[in-house]
Amino acid sequence: MKILMKMEKWIHHLVHRFIQVLLVLTVLIVLVQVGLRYFFSYTPSWSEELTLVLLIWISFIGIAVGFRENLHIAVEFVVNRFPEGVRNGLEWLTRLLVLVLGCLFIYFGGQFTIMMSNTAMPGTQLPLAVMYFCIPTCGLLMILYTFFNAILPKSDGAEEEGDE
Repeated sequence: MKILMKMEKWIHHLVHRFIQVLLVLTVLIVLVQVGLRYFFSYTPSWSEELTLVLLIWISFIGIAVGFRENLHIAVEFVVNRFPEGVRNGLEWLTRLLVLVLGCLFIYFGGQFTIMMSNTAMPGTQLPLAVMYFCIPTCGLLMILYTFFNAILPKSDGAEEEGDE
């Protein structure tokens, strides 16, 4: 169990650092784009496209983190009216649906990523697969976080707040 807890913390730390790097890169690229446009009336062709790719990655990784933190919208006022046993059943049903969705993201997102690997983005000439690879990545993280949420004991989050 301790190994799983360390693994979950390590993955969570890695994902948070990755999101932080993407956010910093996004801000820097937008600053460069605005500065060049304002002072030199020049906009690099790659800046808007790369910013879009970074924002898409941030969004999809954020979806997975939202599942880890249970931040997504829930109809708790309805669920809380049920007895404890029904609530537990609904919680497991939700986990199962998230696992199915994660598998769909991996399967269809992976297929689409492979399909787009020969198509280049016009501004950066990067393959479109770079942008779409966030979908199977999100699916994998959703599956991992759902597994960890189901297996590991719930924590109050106090030790995690100090890590960030």
